[in-house]
Amino acid sequence: MSAAISERSSLLIEPKVEPQDRLDAELFPALAEAMPENTISAMLAPSPEVCAVEWQKFDDDPSYTPNFRVRVDAIAIDTASLEETGSALYEFRKQLKADTLNDPETVQMYKWRVNELLGQLRMVQASQAGNMNLFSRYNRFVYGEADPQVFSHVVDHYMSLAESAEASEDAAVKEAAQAVKGLFGGMPRGDEKFLQPSDETFQNVRALHFRERTGYVALVLTGVNSPEGKVTQEDGDPILRQALGNVGAEGYEIVDAVGLTWSANNRKEQLSRPAGYKMGVERLIGLPLGHELRHILEYQNGLRSSAALAAVGFDRYERGNEAAGVIGEQLSYPDFASFAATPRWSMIIRRQLMTSLAQGHSGKPMDLRQVHDAMYAVTYLERMLVKPETAHDEALRRTRTMIEAVYKGSDGSPGAVYGGYSLYLDGSVDYWNHLENYPEHYEQTERGKFDMVNERHASFVNAKGIARM
Repeated sequence: MSAAISERSSLLIEPKVEPQDRLDAELFPALAEAMPENTISAMLAPSPEVCAVEWQKFDDDPSYTPNFRVRVDAIAIDTASLEETGSALYEFRKQLKADTLNDPETVQMYKWRVNELLGQLRMVQASQAGNMNLFSRYNRFVYGEADPQVFSHVVDHYMSLAESAEASEDAAVKEAAQAVKGLFGGMPRGDEKFLQPSDETFQNVRALHFRERTGYVALVLTGVNSPEGKVTQEDGDPILRQALGNVGAEGYEIVDAVGLTWSANNRKEQLSRPAGYKMGVERLIGLPLGHELRHILEYQNGLRSSAALAAVGFDRYERGNEAAGVIGEQLSYPDFASFAATPRWSMIIRRQLMTSLAQGHSGKPMDLRQVHDAMYAVTYLERMLVKPETAHDEALRRTRTMIEAVYKGSDGSPGAVYGGYSLYLDGSVDYWNHLENYPEHYEQTERGKFDMVNERHASFVNAKGIARM
């Protein structure tokens, strides 16, 4: 069923469904109480101090494999609270199995979500214990495998780059290109054009996203003078404050992030942004407003819906949820080619590549050191084509930053990799394929945290009136 283009005056679902009218009025508070305090990504992430020590060991001894397993004294967790959370989730699951009062379809959605959350906790505990086989199993349980077909298109992306660079008259560039060709030459090669939407599809979705008065951008910027040029923190924070109000999050704090990452935390009611940031208007509309504010809107709309579970997400929702956020970033540019020229696109592609290499889609699972070397070769070639005088240092810095993310929780063993980052590219490819026929569905994904190409999710949100697809 196709959704009509909504002529709306607010991004928020109106009227708000009151808790006593919800089928899951008792289930949602119970789940919210049982859920872990921190996200799985935060629990697995190594501290800056751990990263510094591990890379120093690697620099001193290149045969050493950096170890980013969860430490027992990790700031984001403690063993006792992890056990308490697990016990609470097990108890809630027992109650769900015995539930005869609530809507069976809603109860089943809760069961699947609780099973996923338990898998996440076991992933952290496996990392703490150094059991990388179990760590890998739970990663696959929660995130699945990186898409082998998308991986083949990523291989083509890098092979095409290397083939073009090989024609350079610069001997150093030619050598870097040949190193990349040698790396990818025996791997399955697809066609990189399938990583991105057609121009027609992109423009159809963008036109709806930017339409006057009722499009997402117009409504999220209601009450704001359209920014121009470079936006600094001084100019940008008031825009973010107004935009938070426009998505129902007036009370959220705007806080300094650790590092350069933007993120939304609905449980803590915070929007984190880099201190002293400065960005172009397209990046502002795309990343904080089109991606992170969107996640806050999904939460607020989920709370307003007939199934409050949509606020915190159905099981495995991130494959679609992060895809929707990435597309929000892409649509801020006039065409996809403009976005594809940004470092963000390169990062998204590399994340998928790293996960695929670790999981063995090139033929055999790679360990951290092998993936590190492959990523350095790719990134070094990219930097040689832009700024050769700093190519080595910049390639090394970017490679290690991405290794810390993709190998969070891992000791670097073959196949032991955090699977959450491959979803950004895999999911966005799926979403763009869907939006080719149903561009109006992109707007519907603002109404909660779900994956619109997951048949179970789509069936449920249609049946409960959460979204129309």
